[in-house]
Amino acid sequence: MAEEIYLSEANPTSLADVIVDNTEFGAPRIVTRAPPRTASSSQR
Repeated sequence: MAEEIYLSEANPTSLADVIVDNTEFGAPRIVTRAPPRTASSSQR
């Protein structure tokens, strides 16, 4: 339940450059890769 709250409130995937699905530890996979950030979008 805590993980569900964190994911919905913090929305960490919107801040991630790369998301890795490590559900299967022996075969992790890249789920998505964010587009390169521009100079204006990297200033937070």
